[in-house]
Amino acid sequence: MAIKLANVTPLAASNFRIVKHVTRPLLKLDDGIASYIKVDSAMKQAEAMKNAKKGADGNVLPPPFIVNVTGVEDGVSYQMVVNEVLKQEWDKSYPNDTYVGKYFEIIKNSKADGKRYNTFGITELEEVNSEVAETTHAAETTHAVETVHKQGKR
Repeated sequence: MAIKLANVTPLAASNFRIVKHVTRPLLKLDDGIASYIKVDSAMKQAEAMKNAKKGADGNVLPPPFIVNVTGVEDGVSYQMVVNEVLKQEWDKSYPNDTYVGKYFEIIKNSKADGKRYNTFGITELEEVNSEVAETTHAAETTHAVETVHKQGKR
């Protein structure tokens, strides 16, 4: 990923690479809008805040879980809040943090009537390299032609 530095010539800027993102912008998931991400780290619980929010019962709410992701469409490194529903789905479908390094389409659905939480559409994606896909297709076609040819000789 290229880095843009103010007041630096393009030649000098091309001599840099990102070592670590100390801070990341927050990726906000909007209702009904698909977000395409690559998960860069395991979920972890954020640090507790001094003035943490309180629930309806008056007890302090636990800090949310967060995960580092990269936006597939823009290549930006983000931090994303993982609500309890999304966390449970990833934990159930990808034990031992095996969702890390995978690509996903995430769609946050609107809250259903009478519900206090959102549900999510979660689809794992696979990166497709056009050269690999063409080579695979050519190999499959060659195999199919050879199979038909061999069957015809019998």
